[in-house]
Amino acid sequence: MPNFGESYGRDIRLDINLPNGGILTLQEIESYDKKPDNHIDSFVNISGRKINNVIPQGGSGEITLKRVDSTVESFQAQYEANFYAGGQQLKGTITETISNPDGSISQFQVQGVSLLVEDLGTWRGETAVTQKIKYLYEAFVQVQ
Repeated sequence: MPNFGESYGRDIRLDINLPNGGILTLQEIESYDKKPDNHIDSFVNISGRKINNVIPQGGSGEITLKRVDSTVESFQAQYEANFYAGGQQLKGTITETISNPDGSISQFQVQGVSLLVEDLGTWRGETAVTQKIKYLYEAFVQVQ
């Protein structure tokens, strides 16, 4: 729940829906970010005024988590097996459910998601293993 009228990392819940209907359940998410890719089309009209058009073109993001099980490795192994078997790499969705500072709930869906395992982690002494999943998306829509 939000404190002091601000949102915190604990105020978001992620559901990652795979194209096969499964859900990728990630435990111990440390951080999650999403960055829209907006194309800017600028030109100067005949009266000398600059016109700027911003065109949304999906975006990208990253999920960083501590390794508590083999979920990320299993996902990567299945992804590679599908690829080398000639299977089509379909896209999924990420549903964000956010508790807002005013007590309301917002829900957004990140659509056309391609997941890319960026780092399976470094194993070192008494240090926790951190994994990273990057994603690309086609659209961002409000559900609730």
